[in-house]
Amino acid sequence: MINNFIEKIIKNDNVYIIEYKDEVAIAQSLLFKTDVNEPVNVVCFWSDKEQAVECCKEIWKNYKPTALCLATFIEDYLVNIYNESFIVGIDFNEKMEGIEADPLDVLSELIKKMKKQKIDLEFEYFKNLTDLENQLHKFALTKIKQKLSNFIINATLAKIIFYEKNLHICFYACRIFIASTK
Repeated sequence: MINNFIEKIIKNDNVYIIEYKDEVAIAQSLLFKTDVNEPVNVVCFWSDKEQAVECCKEIWKNYKPTALCLATFIEDYLVNIYNESFIVGIDFNEKMEGIEADPLDVLSELIKKMKKQKIDLEFEYFKNLTDLENQLHKFALTKIKQKLSNFIINATLAKIIFYEKNLHICFYACRIFIASTK
């Protein structure tokens, strides 16, 4: 589904959001949770205007579709969604069903397809697709380091709790032993 979305937005040279007074449509993830077990925010995008219009109902009834060029989608949305630790919603339907994806995965696939088709974009913050791809690798490396660091911290905390519990057990056993020898 991500590939279909990417192929369509490359072919049409744009992607759609729905917005109301500079507020972009955001849903709550069904798949991804924050560290405190809250749903992650999902910023929704559509590959065609008709699908976006279908979602302008109920909570989004005042929202209207807006087309974004691919460079804006990449620089102003995907990069910021990653920085905010949000998720990308792809081609959601009126029932709020769709694909939820990591923004770096979407960006990576988009870069691959554009390079394969020899498409280059004019960016404001990146020199070209290769520069963007290099930055993507840095983002991904940073993300891996953060996850590894969190894993090490959690493992260390688990060890401390384990040792603390064992210390309490040893202390309790010593008290029982001393009491039994009196």
